[in-house]
Amino acid sequence: MRREPFARFFHLLRWRLYAPHYPPSEKAGEFFITPDNFDDVPKGTTNFVCARSLWLKSQPQEAGRYTNDDTKILRQIVRERPILRTAAVSVTYRPRSGFSDVMIHTYQRGPRFADYYLRRGGKYRPLYLFIWSGLLVSVAAVLLFPGVKGVLSAGLFLAYAAAVLYLSRTVSDLAAVGLCLPAVVLSFGLGILKWQVMEWVGRERPGS
Repeated sequence: MRREPFARFFHLLRWRLYAPHYPPSEKAGEFFITPDNFDDVPKGTTNFVCARSLWLKSQPQEAGRYTNDDTKILRQIVRERPILRTAAVSVTYRPRSGFSDVMIHTYQRGPRFADYYLRRGGKYRPLYLFIWSGLLVSVAAVLLFPGVKGVLSAGLFLAYAAAVLYLSRTVSDLAAVGLCLPAVVLSFGLGILKWQVMEWVGRERPGS
């Protein structure tokens, strides 16, 4: 396993999001991606094969610069037939490791993630609305009761520490996760905020 901080961080994040189907291995066995487990398993089009007719049939009706097209295509395909996930065929993935490259890519992924997972009915929409509610309540509390700043700061630090412990699998992971988590959350969050602003002003397909 590559030990660059960001490579390790994203590996650990996928491990938490997609266990027990990640990391893929021949020991874990093959399984089918279906509408029932679609949002709970790792997937992508980097190493994907299907009939050309099915691929063309499954294209999103609307597409723009920040459309999460690969996820929507795969979602449509599994409505037609399940996708076999196998470790018998693999590719070598070389993740971004430079700070600026990772930050730019993560920021760009924010709107695409939101386009599928944060819309009404999306898997993470309830969590997203909860975070917004928490932010609004926190801002209101600080404005009305300035003395709560210390309590909120302590709560934020405890949440950060809990997230670091949750994602880490070894003691050596603590440093990588601790350093990468704030930067990733900031860049990814700004990308999602960009999507949300576009939604508020009525431009659901930025760049289209």
